[in-house]
Amino acid sequence: MRLLLSPAGRLDSDEATVALMADWISHGHIPPLFYWGQHYGGTGEPTLVALALKIHRSAMTLKVVSLVLSAIGAWLTTRVGYRVLRDRWRARVAGALVFGWPGTVLLATKSRGIYWLTFVCVVAAVLCAVRIVDKDRAGRWPTRDAVLFGFLVGFAFYQNGQSAVVLGPTALWLVVRQRPDVRSVGIVAASGALGATQWFIGWAKYGSAVFDQPFKDTVYSDRLYRAYDQLLPRILGLRRSQHGDWLIDGLGRIVYRTLLVVALLVAFKMAYTRVRAFRASEDREDHRSFSLVLLIVGSYFFLITYPTGTYSVYEPRYALLAVPFLGLFVAAAAKNIAMLVLIVTFVLSFGIANTREMADIADHLGYPDLGVTSPNELLVVLHRRNLTRVYADYWLCYGADFEANGSVVLSSIGIARDPQARKIVDSARSRVWVLTAYSNRDKAMSKWIAVHSVRARRVVDGRYVLFYFERYLDPIATHF
Repeated sequence: MRLLLSPAGRLDSDEATVALMADWISHGHIPPLFYWGQHYGGTGEPTLVALALKIHRSAMTLKVVSLVLSAIGAWLTTRVGYRVLRDRWRARVAGALVFGWPGTVLLATKSRGIYWLTFVCVVAAVLCAVRIVDKDRAGRWPTRDAVLFGFLVGFAFYQNGQSAVVLGPTALWLVVRQRPDVRSVGIVAASGALGATQWFIGWAKYGSAVFDQPFKDTVYSDRLYRAYDQLLPRILGLRRSQHGDWLIDGLGRIVYRTLLVVALLVAFKMAYTRVRAFRASEDREDHRSFSLVLLIVGSYFFLITYPTGTYSVYEPRYALLAVPFLGLFVAAAAKNIAMLVLIVTFVLSFGIANTREMADIADHLGYPDLGVTSPNELLVVLHRRNLTRVYADYWLCYGADFEANGSVVLSSIGIARDPQARKIVDSARSRVWVLTAYSNRDKAMSKWIAVHSVRARRVVDGRYVLFYFERYLDPIATHF
């Protein structure tokens, strides 16, 4: 609750883009193929948000949708746990851990448009996979589970290509464990194509652009190191969830390195024990499914760092899909009540520390994407100056645009996510740009003005600086 009530709980522009997409859909428009401003990222989650906005239009509605999806994902993890752990209390522990996972404290309160619905679809697809294995029919997969598995794989891939990092190993495991007949392969392929229909439409429309990745010049070994040094400890909750250092005065670093050693030893022991039990047991069902959890956990960070986009690890969203399987792994390692109490204490301690640090940073230091400024505060400035069509820094504009609900329209100086806002502000030929006062972009403006030989009046108003240009300048075409 503290996180939601702090500046970190404010609507940032990434969240607001989801809200504006949902607003657009809720007014009867057809959902776009992809997330605004890019050629990837499905729009299933904004469509869900659109339904919620019909009930109540507010920034909190977005956060409620994310929290509900995370709860559904935790419940599905429990269902998977019933089948792979064969122990109800450990399965429930896994579900509870996933819902209260310390590294997802911030992510569960920030709608990013494509991650939480993908999370739900991936765990549901894994549940279908273990159900197929449990219902051993000599290669003839149960029709309902095969259809659901294929559809969820296709739809999850459309929502977020990162789903392949989990669903690829899952499909491989499923084929090896339960070799399908031709009929089963056909069912999965057909339902998968149906689930991914919108992605195929996008591929036909945009061509190779659907495969584009940012940070194209990065090296795999560098991305892998950043995953080890920042992404994994952040999703474990040992390093601050965003823009940050190790928690509890560096204790997080010590715990992290200790955990890595312990986790490797436990994983080897689990694998060895299950191989022996599998070979010795006549009833092998109790030992066959947990190997999927070990496969996913063991391969996840090697696979997720293959796309160049995972060079950006300031927020652990690229590790979100690992959380259900990390939760199942931890629950399997809890052999007694004492160990369970230790795990719960660990999770609560670092979850609380993470929350406090994120709230403190937003209160005192702030980052643009942690709500350093209030959308309503900016709207007060614009209304006072009778400005209704302006260009603004990306991290300022879309939150204010959503809150204004049409009374003021802002378009981004950087990435123009909202095409409608961009069209409106362009048509008005706005000559006013708004930035955060004394920010790096504000400091760079004087040099940029000199390069473009244009005169501008600089006015500071509270946290904001407004530039009144003598003539219209397209902020994207001029590459500011």
